Amino acid sequence: MAAQQLTLLPALVPTSMLGYVYYGTDMCNIKIGYSANPRRRGGELRIQHLLTFVGGELEERRHQKMWRKYQIGSSEWFHAAPEVLLWLALRIEP
Repeated sequence: MAAQQLTLLPALVPTSMLGYVYYGTDMCNIKIGYSANPRRRGGELRIQHLLTFVGGELEERRHQKMWRKYQIGSSEWFHAAPEVLLWLALRIEP
């Protein structure tokens, strides 16, 4: 996987062609979604913690496909499996 920066809510300045793939948690499960404004989206969903990648809707689908075996039904929510949590933890900058 190409190195991409994952940060805790960076200063988000979306462009007209690119938004953000976000990983949010309600402290039980993980939501992988796409938004031009993940800060607002996180508030709407009452997500406790939000991590973001720069990327578009195709990138969102790639991330969801990567974790499909942990998907809850056909939603954008996934079980917070140790493998997913470790993957995320390794991408958070100190």
